[in-house]
Amino acid sequence: MAMRRFGKLGVIHQHADSYSLDYFPIAGQQEAPSIELHPLVVYILSLLDKQWTVEKIVEDLPRHFDIAPEHAQEITDDVDVVFERHFTSQQHEPSGITIDEEAVRTQVRALSQHTPLTTRTTVFKGNRSPFPMTLQWLVTDFCNRKCVYCYQGAPLSSKTEDSSVDIDVIKRLIRETAQLGGKEVLLTGGEPLLREDIYEVMVYALQHGLTPDFISKQFVSVENAKKLAAAGLKDAFFSIDSLEKEAAKSLTGIGGFAKKIGQTVENMVAEGIRVHAKSLLTSLNAHAYTETLETLERLGAHSITIDTYSDNLQRHDDDLHASVAQMHEVRDAVDTFLATQPKLKVYYRSEQIEKDIDYDIDGFVCHNGRTQLLFYPNGDISKCDKKLPGGDMIVGSVLNQSVFEAWNSTALLESLDPPRDKYKGTPCYTCDSFDTCNIRGRCYYGAYMSTGTLYGPQEGACKYMVGVKSVC
Repeated sequence: MAMRRFGKLGVIHQHADSYSLDYFPIAGQQEAPSIELHPLVVYILSLLDKQWTVEKIVEDLPRHFDIAPEHAQEITDDVDVVFERHFTSQQHEPSGITIDEEAVRTQVRALSQHTPLTTRTTVFKGNRSPFPMTLQWLVTDFCNRKCVYCYQGAPLSSKTEDSSVDIDVIKRLIRETAQLGGKEVLLTGGEPLLREDIYEVMVYALQHGLTPDFISKQFVSVENAKKLAAAGLKDAFFSIDSLEKEAAKSLTGIGGFAKKIGQTVENMVAEGIRVHAKSLLTSLNAHAYTETLETLERLGAHSITIDTYSDNLQRHDDDLHASVAQMHEVRDAVDTFLATQPKLKVYYRSEQIEKDIDYDIDGFVCHNGRTQLLFYPNGDISKCDKKLPGGDMIVGSVLNQSVFEAWNSTALLESLDPPRDKYKGTPCYTCDSFDTCNIRGRCYYGAYMSTGTLYGPQEGACKYMVGVKSVC
């Protein structure tokens, strides 16, 4: 097993009472970024650099600090995941960590007397990654399909006039995200693959160690499949609600979709790219899953995930909800298909199981601003991928901000921690879980769907909204 040495992207420096990760500069950068690290993060990174396993570190932490095993597990896992790209497998590379471990332990103990080591919020300020792990680009609002359920309400067009950010800016953002330790570029839309230079962007991302992630309904030619495979793309995700001709047409509004997307799957698989299908179960395609599953198996797709249609702010229609009988029909089709022991992996998530709402800070409601930086076709940086009324969600622009500047901007940070006064007139204003919701993250879209205001409780994530149907 190759050694993992810390120091691929920068060096950790010890100061009088703090630690900083000072990045190596990249071409054209006048001043390289620097971030402050919690001593416990530094300690865990130093042990990973010494080739300790996560399991060994989790066992070690409670010996030195007042930390429960489950919290040691969570924090260690997070540090390992967040800083993964900061390690190199080059065995002879010098370590980027030269610290006095006992001094670090002393500092951790001192800090833990004031702030108990309980969750990731202890070591990651604001319960967010110190840099964006994902760069999300809403490439275009336009789409060349007319899907009846479109959650974005994408206008019909095969052009992307709104996608005005120059490719040189996109490449700069990719370089800056890679420099900080980011892992992927998430391409969304509209139809993200409509932009003419999108394959150049994806290849560039792969060349800089970032994985391009997208969900598309667009036809991918043999030539473009070869480009992506040669650059190292391993997985591709396509929105395939049905491969039965008429069901596909009724959902997308486009004749010939089933044939075209089937050819795309074949082209990608032929180049060794794993194809994952995302399918939305509606009243229009429930009857056709047997054909869809069998066709994907024949084409060599890797997996399909089936989700059920839900309310949305754009092209919502109650008639698109599958009936209970239709859900059972799909369940039977899946079971029958799986009985043939196919290679295709099937994930069917239509059965909705009601769970008690957990008010512990154990995850994010929204990753925007927490682990990913999102920007629109015109370069505006937003807290939400849905274009909500008013300008409160716009927090900057990639046209005049670096990734590091945008991630640490006052506007973005304030959107993650809205003041209580904005919630006057709603149950949130007097709620004793208000700060917890801020730390866990709020879904402004969910609030708008549920209550008609950005600053209110959201369905499915608040005790005040149990059993409340959205206002959509």
